[in-house]
Parts: sequence; C-alpha cells; structure tokens
Amino acid sequence: MGLGRGLFARFAAGSASFKKKEKNMVIYEFYFNDGREEDSLIGILPERRKNKRRVTRKSIMKWGKLAAGSNADPDSIYYVRLDL
Repeated sequence: MGLGRGLFARFAAGSASFKKKEKNMVIYEFYFNDGREEDSLIGILPERRKNKRRVTRKSIMKWGKLAAGSNADPDSIYYVRLDL
C-alpha cells in the first residue's frame, strides 16, 4: 500500500477550524493500483448521506469508478474509510 494512506486526515488534523465545524465526519480516500507502481490517490469523497442504510460498498465504489475514468480497471480501485 502507498504512503499516502490517510492523507486528508493528516491535513485536517492540523486545522483547528476543521475540528470545530465537523464532528464525526466520514470520508473515503480512493486509490488505484496498477501493480507496477506505488498506489495513486484518485480522490476524496466526503460522506454526506444522512440515511446510513444507503451507504454500501457498491454505492461507494460507484463514485470511485467514476472518478478513475473508463480506462481504469475496476478491480484495481479500492478505498480507505476514515472517521474524523
């Protein structure tokens, strides 16, 4: 796995204004691994849905596949859930 794991969390941890505004925030960091290089960060998705029953692995991965583009292998995309 790449060195960027929890990149957003490390950035947000140093921000006092972020800590005051958001409580119990969940984000997903999406990574791509082509097997040749270190994992690449695709994007960060903050979870905004109020109804937690709608949050499924399939719904989360749908966004990751859209962010990676049509040329990316869907099996090479994964995410890391972070609770801030």
